[in-house]
Amino acid sequence: EYRYRAKDGSDKVGLAFAEPRRRADGTIIGTTTLIADVTRERQLEQELLRAQRLELIGKLASGIAHDFNNLLSVVLNLAELAAASLPANHGARIELGRIQEATKQAANLANQLLTFGKPNKSTTQRIDINPLVARTLELLRATLPSRIHLKAELAERELFVQADATQVQQVLMNLCLNARDAMPAGGLLHVRTAPVSAEGQWVCLSVCDQGLGISEATKAHLFDPFFSTKERGAGLGLAVVQHIVQNHGGRIEVVSEPGHGARFEVWWPAAP
Repeated sequence: EYRYRAKDGSDKVGLAFAEPRRRADGTIIGTTTLIADVTRERQLEQELLRAQRLELIGKLASGIAHDFNNLLSVVLNLAELAAASLPANHGARIELGRIQEATKQAANLANQLLTFGKPNKSTTQRIDINPLVARTLELLRATLPSRIHLKAELAERELFVQADATQVQQVLMNLCLNARDAMPAGGLLHVRTAPVSAEGQWVCLSVCDQGLGISEATKAHLFDPFFSTKERGAGLGLAVVQHIVQNHGGRIEVVSEPGHGARFEVWWPAAP
């Protein structure tokens, strides 16, 4: 079995069968070779493997999400009690508010993980993606080291999509945290939104970094569940991102090469 490139430029997988051709005395004078195109079969095998992995993730998540949400409830309640005991003008109330907001988001993400790998019926609504991105980045700033500069370039006009706001936020957070991890020495993290007219109307959300870049070999497995290049990575972040984007009828594209950073583009169908 081997890979080759067809005349149309597409990559194919071929399975070769060879039989020697012999003279009457048994001397081999050549071979007769039959090559079968098994590209579709191998693609189906990969899709089946991915489906099995997603099912496993769903089972693992269901075992921990309940207990995790209980712990988050404790954190949220304590933050609310602490805020209530402080004067209205106390400086710590702002930080406690951020703790509450982050805890609520974590609870939402735990519920999303619980449904990952299973049929997902999200509650979607028509939302302007720009304010959602702005709020998410404000929350994200607290997790970024000072050596990373966050730049937001949001479209001037409203960009409406039909989406689950929590899941859009989850996609952006995952991509930004990956970008942070890809820049251990620091650099620019650039988040941009823009309308795109290409075979339909789209809203493009892009996240660019100046990090280590991604090799072609890594790109091939970038969205596979449990695949990670990080020492302590679980390999779920980008798998979840792709799952969410595809459930919304969108797509995600990656532009990168080693040593030249990476750009992730998420294309959401625009809402009328």
